[in-house]
Amino acid sequence: MNDKFGFISKSNEKLIPIKYEQARSFSNGAAAFKTNGKWGFITLNSKKPKPIQGKLTYDLNGKQKPLANAIVKLANHSDSSITDQNGVFILKALEFNENTTLTVIPKNNEKKVVLYSIENEKIGNLTEKDVSSFEYKFLKSDIPKLIVPEEEEVTMIFKGKLLTTVKGKKIPLSNVKVKFSHSEESTTTDQNGDFTLTTENYIEEATLQVETSDKVADVIVANHLGKEIAPMNLITKEQFEYKFLKSEYPKMLVPEEEEVSPVFRGKLLTEKNNVLSPIANATIQFSNGKEKVISDEYGDFELKTYGIESEMILKVVTKADVSNVIITTQGGKEIGKMTSTKEKSFEYKFLKEDLNILLQTEIEEDVEMAFRNADKSGDLIISQPIHYAFGKYELEASSYNTLDKIVKILNENPKVKLEVISHTDASGTDSFNMILSNKRAETVVKYLTSNGVNKKRLSSIGKGETEIRNRCVDNVNCSEKEHEFNRRTEFKFIMN
Repeated sequence: MNDKFGFISKSNEKLIPIKYEQARSFSNGAAAFKTNGKWGFITLNSKKPKPIQGKLTYDLNGKQKPLANAIVKLANHSDSSITDQNGVFILKALEFNENTTLTVIPKNNEKKVVLYSIENEKIGNLTEKDVSSFEYKFLKSDIPKLIVPEEEEVTMIFKGKLLTTVKGKKIPLSNVKVKFSHSEESTTTDQNGDFTLTTENYIEEATLQVETSDKVADVIVANHLGKEIAPMNLITKEQFEYKFLKSEYPKMLVPEEEEVSPVFRGKLLTEKNNVLSPIANATIQFSNGKEKVISDEYGDFELKTYGIESEMILKVVTKADVSNVIITTQGGKEIGKMTSTKEKSFEYKFLKEDLNILLQTEIEEDVEMAFRNADKSGDLIISQPIHYAFGKYELEASSYNTLDKIVKILNENPKVKLEVISHTDASGTDSFNMILSNKRAETVVKYLTSNGVNKKRLSSIGKGETEIRNRCVDNVNCSEKEHEFNRRTEFKFIMN
């Protein structure tokens, strides 16, 4: 087994493919796997059906839209499913291998059907079987992307934090009742707004509910390290709730027997003659930890820490001939300049509130929350990672959620206008990237207008590679994460 895919077998039974992040074995013969932040159990002597889960889209005027209310079934199996409004389906089969064929019957004769994993990884295009149905024959490599591990009841710990806004400042929300809608268990936040709940290891829909004794303006839910996820919805004057997205819920779960060991991801650079270069083979360590790691060719490192203190010092020792060390995110966003302590030794003091910048659990900024909390006295720019196929301008399905939030913002604020500004990385020629970014911005505008936004309120701008945010200009060897930092779409909300 490697760190991505593996196969499990017992006696003469068929191989079961599994994609996982961590794995454990137990004396009773069970195997536990962590995938997408969730722990589940697989027992090989079980004849229970194995669930597979996926997502379907179809082409509508050049855009991929969720295929809702379609019948989905596997060849030679009686089980069938109906896709939900997001095109998601789940099926169960006693056998599932590379000879298995998926059949799809759209309700409204939609065309050009595409299969994705639940994490929005494209599996393949379906073949039109006849005028009313499509099919897809699975490849062996498709199987691990779709199988949902068999699960037994495993108690998980859900850790979070609640905040509220007072005079424009975020403060902890203490002494309020917190519970899940699917459970009778409840708890109360402490003086830091922290709370802990136990829950099942896999919930289709997890809605967090909060009851406040005093009237508060808002409630914001964050992970246990204080990274904001989203504002909660006001139900009554003293009740709030928030339904977690599937991508958010696992990030707040940890197995009951495990301690949380945050992983910090960063990059070391040095500047000479106004040129930034990575520092490879440097030794990095937190002052309160024993673990040491070595930076790679891009200056990148990953470092665990056991417990977070109010002040944490990162120490770096390098054999390179450098006079300065700059610490950044792995995308290249500068955090600060390290202080030289002695020859070839440097350190940087993190404040507790700054640590989230490098944490593995960092969550992408929610555009709706960013708009809600921003100062709207002037124009507002929010940057988002809108996804396209490599070198193309067709939207991928994973971008619909963000764009639908943009539609909601514009509908709720009819006087606001919007500029869509697209940026590329420096890969490819300047002229190609300028054309590509213009087409990508235009594609976003078309999506917004197709969902009811007046075109007169919208404009599109392509900037190609003219506004690179890190060191990765032409002819510089950069990591994929550094290039990814430059590929973004900016939404400029014009308030007046």
